[in-house]
Amino acid sequence: MSIRQPWLHAIINHGKTIENRSWPTKIRGRICLHASLGMKSAEFDDAMDDIFEILGKSSFEHTVSQQGMRRSAYDDYTRTKGKIIATADLVECVSRHDSPWFFGSYGFVLADVQLVEPNIPVVGKLGFFDWRARVKGGVA
Repeated sequence: MSIRQPWLHAIINHGKTIENRSWPTKIRGRICLHASLGMKSAEFDDAMDDIFEILGKSSFEHTVSQQGMRRSAYDDYTRTKGKIIATADLVECVSRHDSPWFFGSYGFVLADVQLVEPNIPVVGKLGFFDWRARVKGGVA
């Protein structure tokens, strides 16, 4: 499943256990988390506003300044674009949840997030997809 940054970073590093979507799923089990190619600077800044509000600025490792952290983070995240960088268990799909991370029509509840090293370059796709058929530069 492709996820835009910095939301994927929040899943991996800041306890974001809900991935918000406008559609439900019956899929359960281990899934790959792919860093979407789509990440415009303005969208990134809006997402960072939401993350700062949920976690508080001090929760981030870069505390120099909000704007300085954003620029540094945006540049860092561009290196993971188009790659599978983690896996997780999709354990539930909910339409309501008390988590501060839930603000979509549906929330995919994630657990046991594990990094994938090295990251796997994959051509993303909307929804769930078989990543093995989409590996950049060859077969996995």
